Amino acid sequence: MTSVIGDDDNTADVVGYGKAADTYWEFGWRGVLPLKRGAKWPPPNGFTGYSGAEPSYPDILQWRELYPDGNLCLRLPDGIVGIDVDAYGSKTGGVALAEAQRRWGPLPDGPISSSREDDLISGIRLFRVPPGTLLNSVITFPDLSVGDIEVIQRHHRYAVCWPSIHPEGRAYWWRNSAGQIIGIPNPAELPDLPAAWIEALKLTPKSFDVTAPSFDVRKALTTGEQSMQVSMRMAEAIKELNLPGMSRHDTALRHVMALLRMSAEGQAGVESALQVLREVFVSVTAVDGSRTRDYAIGEFNRMVTNNNVARELSQPGITDWFSKVLGSSPDVPNANADRADNAGAEAPPTEPEDEPSNPEPSLSPLEVAEEGFWEARESLNIIYSAALSRMVSPWATLAWCAAIGLHFVPPDWTLPALVGGPGSLNWFAAVVDTSGAGKTAAGRVAKELIGRQVFERNLGSGEGLIQAYESPGEEPRRDAVLFTVDEVDTMKAMSSRSGQTTSAVLRTAFSGGTLGFSYVSSKLAPLAENSYRMTMVVNVQPTLAGPLIDAAQGGMPQRLMWFPAQDPRIRASLQNDWIPSLPLPRFESYPRTIDIPDEARQFILAGVEAAGRGAVTELDTHANFCREKLAFALAVLDGRTEMNVEDWELSGVVQRVSTMTRDNTVAAMEEGARNEAIDRGQLRGVEMASAEWGQQYERTRRSERVMAFILRKLDDGGPDGMTRRDIAVKMASRDRALLDSALTAAVTNGVVAFDGTRYTRRTTV
Repeated sequence: MTSVIGDDDNTADVVGYGKAADTYWEFGWRGVLPLKRGAKWPPPNGFTGYSGAEPSYPDILQWRELYPDGNLCLRLPDGIVGIDVDAYGSKTGGVALAEAQRRWGPLPDGPISSSREDDLISGIRLFRVPPGTLLNSVITFPDLSVGDIEVIQRHHRYAVCWPSIHPEGRAYWWRNSAGQIIGIPNPAELPDLPAAWIEALKLTPKSFDVTAPSFDVRKALTTGEQSMQVSMRMAEAIKELNLPGMSRHDTALRHVMALLRMSAEGQAGVESALQVLREVFVSVTAVDGSRTRDYAIGEFNRMVTNNNVARELSQPGITDWFSKVLGSSPDVPNANADRADNAGAEAPPTEPEDEPSNPEPSLSPLEVAEEGFWEARESLNIIYSAALSRMVSPWATLAWCAAIGLHFVPPDWTLPALVGGPGSLNWFAAVVDTSGAGKTAAGRVAKELIGRQVFERNLGSGEGLIQAYESPGEEPRRDAVLFTVDEVDTMKAMSSRSGQTTSAVLRTAFSGGTLGFSYVSSKLAPLAENSYRMTMVVNVQPTLAGPLIDAAQGGMPQRLMWFPAQDPRIRASLQNDWIPSLPLPRFESYPRTIDIPDEARQFILAGVEAAGRGAVTELDTHANFCREKLAFALAVLDGRTEMNVEDWELSGVVQRVSTMTRDNTVAAMEEGARNEAIDRGQLRGVEMASAEWGQQYERTRRSERVMAFILRKLDDGGPDGMTRRDIAVKMASRDRALLDSALTAAVTNGVVAFDGTRYTRRTTV
């Protein structure tokens, strides 16, 4: 362990992730992840949970630049666990820790990460365990109604530590058991977690046996009109999920568990409440960019159905225990739920926090995602004000402005060759609107803002796209065309025609590749590489987006940035007849490679590396390339031909809005498809799900029957008990396959004792 640091050392006030990350790396820590200053969530996408990637040193370098003053957390490696004790306020972690040490022996002294200077119990204690060890994620004693201890593991949470700042303003320090501040611990020098602790907490494959007796959430969810309590809990959950600075996972999980308790108590409408809550969770996590829609859905579903929930809810008297521990407070954390995928570093305090004296006005998800984007510079404020003055979406207007701005950039101006050859500035936008009116109006505003004549054509066939660059007579070919698609169905119709090459041409054009046809009948000369500028704006109605989204395997939706054409801020009172102009810069007529900031270069290269290890979703494979092009468009709209760091940072906000808009479009499309299928009576998935539920119900019934049989026989066997063979010979042959899982569950739940040979019925638990 490193030496003690003096209490007068105030480096936590000035040191952030940027300076500390390298030191942790040198000590042997690899999962050194950044957080925002004063925050405990969210961590970088793709580096937590069971499937999270291990960050490379280039990742660390990139994060050092992006989060120089940020908080720091450790995703623990395999073979190291953290015992996280919460003993402040009304939390019972201190009592639970004392009981655990009484049962399993004292814990050895080791480093403790904590921000609580006057509390020597609370904090995360680090220990070594044998590689591959899996432990229960919580330590709780239901018979004493105490818990508030979690076990941090590689797949489950992470440890916030020095030089981080707690959201309440306290500094995190590494301390010893005497409360002295120490240096960064060496992972190779950590004390071992005692064997008795490992044995008591260890999970085995049998622990996850689905045939073991458990709580079947799908059977237990109540239907019908929501009771008053259920409705109030759902409304409370929705409100909290939209508050800034809170862990979305922890917030949703608390309310999911409360709703499940209500369902166990027989209160009506829990099923519909959970469905609504899931959609809200998916929506708000899409806004903050921390999850894709599919990942968020899976994460929420696991909150409802994970194994810890099943095991805990199956225990006798568990409903009363939940009622006692959870109560009615929205701020009480659940001590039993498995938070393996995306949890924050600490549970929120039990006691309700004071309401702010001047609460901020409620913001729409779009406004939350913007983060002051429109106020960042005058050119953006002009676009914003002009759009609202004409009652159109600022984001739709920006999409058109970017497409028009890049339209005038010479085609032989390219981005640096970071991956492969030079990067083309050909750029495509999807404007999402329910009616289509927003797209058309936004285009007119953008053209007025820029004030230059644009050569615009409707999208046609692949050959027609090339032909659009032809000029009449002897005039040279055009070098720039802005293509528009009034309805996404147009793309579907063209792509469905035999021999059409529209999609293939667009995909090639996005990268600036050579466009042309080799067959004899074609009279068009090919367009050489980087000799043409192509921009495109596609109008997309969410429920009709199928043709575009379904083209993901071909790579078409990945090459678009997505913009909403509806905005809650549009008001008739903002109308104004006059709007200012956006003077574009002059462009030299010679080939040029555009310089990009080092921050952008490092970010893009890290993204390529992440894609190489499969950490990027299919719909995000070209996200950074699209962002790079858009960053230069922002420079152009600001009257410059040089890209700076601010352009790159602002493009990140646009990318976040794009991802949110795209995911919302996918959700609306899927919902529309489901409704259509229901109307046609063709929702085969419902039938399959019903069959699956029926099978699970039958497995549960068999498991319950086997467990009841075992307990009856052990009661008959008296204090001498029975061997496994004794029990097996008395069972029906059809049930013997469930014997081992049932015995393991009975021993784990404390209703049966096993001395290595014989099983006996416990008289007390």
